[in-house]
Amino acid sequence: MLADHLKKLKEEDKAEEIKIIYEGIFVFGLIWSFGGPISESKIPFNNYLRHCASKVKFPDGGLVYDYTFDVMTG
Repeated sequence: MLADHLKKLKEEDKAEEIKIIYEGIFVFGLIWSFGGPISESKIPFNNYLRHCASKVKFPDGGLVYDYTFDVMTG
């Protein structure tokens, strides 16, 4: 499914959407691999990640832990 979606985007020359998908997957993995085990520094990690993510935009409010990334919609 994801591979087919990426292939379709590549055929349609939508490089920016492909970059958003890859960054979203990376950021989601980062949140739960590094940020998940954090117990005392969740808010500074949240602020740092919101600042560093260039293509993925988080909704206002809440922490980055409160959201998921839907690969099919970006």
